Amino acid sequence: MSDDHGESNRGGLQLHLVSWNVASWMKALSYIRKHHGSLTNWMDKHNIDILCLQEVKTLDKNLEQDPSSLGALTPTLDTFWAPARGDAKKCKGFNGVATFARKGLTLSAEREVLGSGLDHQGRCILTRHQRFVIFNVYVPNDGPWSRALPGKMKFLNALAEAMQRERDKGYGVILAGDLNLQLRNSDCHWSRRILNVPKFLNIDVSNGSKQVKEAQEQLRNGAWESVQKTLLERKFRTCVVNASLQRKKVEKWRVVVKGRNGEDVFLGRPFESEDQAKGSNDDYRIEGRKLLTEDGELEARPPDEISVTQLAECIKIATGTEWPIALQKELSEDYTTSRSSPCVLEWATRILSGRNKMVDSFSELWPEHRARFTCWNQYKNKRYQNAGAR
Repeated sequence: MSDDHGESNRGGLQLHLVSWNVASWMKALSYIRKHHGSLTNWMDKHNIDILCLQEVKTLDKNLEQDPSSLGALTPTLDTFWAPARGDAKKCKGFNGVATFARKGLTLSAEREVLGSGLDHQGRCILTRHQRFVIFNVYVPNDGPWSRALPGKMKFLNALAEAMQRERDKGYGVILAGDLNLQLRNSDCHWSRRILNVPKFLNIDVSNGSKQVKEAQEQLRNGAWESVQKTLLERKFRTCVVNASLQRKKVEKWRVVVKGRNGEDVFLGRPFESEDQAKGSNDDYRIEGRKLLTEDGELEARPPDEISVTQLAECIKIATGTEWPIALQKELSEDYTTSRSSPCVLEWATRILSGRNKMVDSFSELWPEHRARFTCWNQYKNKRYQNAGAR
């Protein structure tokens, strides 16, 4: 994201800025060196002027003892680092951001940027350039049961204040990195988008297809009440499954509901833990969730929200009706929101509007592009299906 200064100020210096969550820079750099010879060769090949990295997963002592192994002494580059700091045992292997820039492009850099006890987490570094600054950030995830959401909002609010301080000094602001939020419903795979059922029941779908109109009528005429009853009475059970890669049987958890004839029916896939089965990541959980903080209440998930694919699965169990994939995709495209918490979406909306409104560069430059995801569940090979998020 970047500040919008209008057409008249978009000339002048042109730079190619790349942001990359590397999930361990040393490992990523070893692949770059193996296949391209050097970091400089790779950056030259992609015409990269400024490289913003997240999850570099290193420590200050590694930079002091062996900076070359991390590319920190590359002759043509200035490099700036903000690893997680504090107890080495707690910090090792977590977080850390770094910005690499061609020599001469950077005036200064800071890693004490946010205050409020946040900078030691290694999630933000600021670099100053001719007329602009870059905030390279790794925003916290919500975490299971949204337990980390209060800390995430503290980080985001401190970030907004820090960006405003730079504007007040006369700098334009570029926000780069892993924001751990999905602004638009199209920023995540259609199967994971969230439908607020009460809202859907009360909106005008006259411009929708015949299937959408029939689905709304079905939900209004008792199907949603049947799904609610099914899900609110769900149980959780362990089961043993064959783990083909591990060549052994392992214990997992299943969500169990009653079918139309009173029989037990499994919902979805086996889950790794009881927490996941019970909805720590909001699977099949329609109860909603709020968190109490020092500043009041945060709504992590409104009640009666569910992904379209999970709703379709429950409709089939509760009523025997099968929703076609074409219907599920149309509902996901036209009537859903992203998976991000309402308070996170409100924060993003604020910085994209008002006097200092920023621009989501991707959606501004390529508004019609879809499924341009940058994050996937690698454990389940979801990248090959392109079932991910941006």
